[in-house]
Amino acid sequence: MWKAIVTFGVPEDVVDRLIEITRDRHANLARWVVVGTGMQALSAMDARWGSSITLTIVHASRINASSLSAVLDILDHESLPLGECVWVDAGVMAPMQGKVFARFISAGKPPSAELILDGLNC
Repeated sequence: MWKAIVTFGVPEDVVDRLIEITRDRHANLARWVVVGTGMQALSAMDARWGSSITLTIVHASRINASSLSAVLDILDHESLPLGECVWVDAGVMAPMQGKVFARFISAGKPPSAELILDGLNC
């Protein structure tokens, strides 16, 4: 099983819906690292979910290789090995060469909470 779900570039409204759907049904989905560009949406997500799940919010001015490097550092600092994380990507980054995740899920085009749930087998 995995320790955390990391969403990278997935629109905040999709992540919010995904958390809403899974929060009560799956206790193992209680650790989230959300990387996004919308500061107001990220703040609202933190206000809504921060007291009921373990949520790390990462604001990135752009979703690119630099923000990817920062996220990998955060995961390391929080003792979340990649092999124990589900990586949900909005299609902006290809699976990273040599990186092994518990699972790698494409959020789809356009990103969909339901498609992500299928990838999580929820």
